[in-house]
Amino acid sequence: AEYSSAITVLVVSSYLINRKLSLLNIIALISTMLSFSFVGIIQSFFVIYIVLFRNLCRKPVYIFLIIGIVILVWISFFDLFIDRYEAFINGSDGSNNTKLDTLNFFLTHTEYLLGGAGLIGYDPETMPLFMQGLYDLTFFGSCISIFGIVIGSFIAIAVTVYIIYNYTISDMTLIFICLLKINVMIYAVYWFFIILIIILPNYIQKTKVHV
Repeated sequence: AEYSSAITVLVVSSYLINRKLSLLNIIALISTMLSFSFVGIIQSFFVIYIVLFRNLCRKPVYIFLIIGIVILVWISFFDLFIDRYEAFINGSDGSNNTKLDTLNFFLTHTEYLLGGAGLIGYDPETMPLFMQGLYDLTFFGSCISIFGIVIGSFIAIAVTVYIIYNYTISDMTLIFICLLKINVMIYAVYWFFIILIIILPNYIQKTKVHV
């Protein structure tokens, strides 16, 4: 999932800057599908759809192509979807069930809910392993788990408003797709993407002025 998340961020960043996907970008997205990461498959599919196929849907002849691709992806990864679902129901999904344990712990300890847990979940000597799930709750959820519900909510809302105000609907969708997994501040790709989406509108505006 971390590989898929990083690749998706880099591909979307490239698209936001250059307004196109190169062959290398497409190959990179396909590689995230081959990693068999559930989130990676979903992210890659929607990025490819939004960038390459969204406009084609306006032409009826291409609707069958889109439907065929969706069916092909579903058939190809059907077993993976079923396995993840069964693992979740049985309580053996190390990813999603860990999140549930972490969320329950977080909600029952008001000191963490109000003041945030910071990055203490990464201290294996003082915290159980499931605490690392605090930082896998999407960008918005992690803001609250790290900084607390007051400051974290403010940061999440401020970033959301900034994105809505400065980006088109399709670009917003791509950014929010990335923010589903960009949630851990210890990774460089987190800061790269957050800083990029903040400075990019101003950069684009300056470029238009000079042109």
